[in-house]
Amino acid sequence: MLDIISVPFGYLMRFCYMITNNYALALILFTIFFKLILLPLNIKQHKSSQAQARVRPKERAIRKRYEGRTDEYARVELSNELMKLYKEEKVSVAGGCLPLLIQLPIIMALYNIVTAPLTYLCRVSSEAITALKTSIYDLFEAGTLTAENTSAKLLDLFKSSGALDKFNINELQIAAVIKNNPAQFTEFLQNNTLPDFTIFGGSIDLSATPVLGFTVLALIPILVGLFQFASTVVIQKFTPQPDTSNASPEAAQTMTTMKTMNIVMPLMTVFFAFNVPAILGLYWIYQSIFSAGIQIALTKLYPIPTYTPEEYEAIEAEMNKDFVPPKIEKKASAKRSLHHIDDEDDIYLTQDDDSDEDAEDSEEETDGPAPARRRFDKDGNKIRSLHFIDEEDESDNGDEDASDSESSDK
Repeated sequence: MLDIISVPFGYLMRFCYMITNNYALALILFTIFFKLILLPLNIKQHKSSQAQARVRPKERAIRKRYEGRTDEYARVELSNELMKLYKEEKVSVAGGCLPLLIQLPIIMALYNIVTAPLTYLCRVSSEAITALKTSIYDLFEAGTLTAENTSAKLLDLFKSSGALDKFNINELQIAAVIKNNPAQFTEFLQNNTLPDFTIFGGSIDLSATPVLGFTVLALIPILVGLFQFASTVVIQKFTPQPDTSNASPEAAQTMTTMKTMNIVMPLMTVFFAFNVPAILGLYWIYQSIFSAGIQIALTKLYPIPTYTPEEYEAIEAEMNKDFVPPKIEKKASAKRSLHHIDDEDDIYLTQDDDSDEDAEDSEEETDGPAPARRRFDKDGNKIRSLHFIDEEDESDNGDEDASDSESSDK
């Protein structure tokens, strides 16, 4: 699947590089073309958000009808009314998700293209790339690669691999090693030309991996995090957010998690940008800038409707004009608990009202509790209650002892 997408976009990347002859500039053109190709999907997603914002006052009014109701009947009625509203207004709840699902494999394919310049720009075969990896590993094992001709981070990566079959480096890192060790790869350089990864007249090599310190390359990961955070804020500002006025605790927790992720994700991106070639971080910066710009442009072309509190109240009053709140359905019978079986009203006592009065008089005379009352169900069968089971057993034993005593007297 990714190969099917990667091949045409790979030709597009090669075309952009042929125009600019610089990888950093080619990435700008490539990002613009990519955003233009996906623009119809972005428009569809934005129109879906626009439609949801248009019906939000009515949706909010329906939700307020059942505010505080937790019974099953209210939940079903709320769902039915919302589905009816969406159908009448021709609003698709999942309309904004489909474009995102379509974009996901394309974005993954683009990552492969950006990190594989030897394959898509230099047209190097997969067998030749595997041979380059083997040569680089042999040079590392022989001690030829040092901190002077190879970045310290790449050396650490080589050391952590432990074996050739675990030696996994991308093509940007391969290109960086070849560029810094031309004498070791003369045959390859005779037949191929490495892409130009430099900027500012060759003073900064973006194929290198940034390290902490006061260098220009160290600014790129920091800029990656800042631009991603700014892009997220801008996109959320120009995108209608879900109504949380009557949100459930679970929905409120989800919103809190999303706000936390808006801070955590840029920080994680900064960490990743310090562990990959700087050209990849530059590509992420381009993506953040163009994503925010497209969102602002779509909001200007297709404005998102907004409502004042007075307009919300007017729409709610209009919708509730002929609305009759449904009654809460009560269950026909509750479940009987063994712990409270003695307190239930549908249990018949062995004593009638007169017996109850006699028991009360007896209790007053003896200054003690009235004897436990046996209980029976509607069919006359004796019920063994957890509260009185011990007393009933004692009573039964007492009756048997009395019977035995009578027999012995006789």
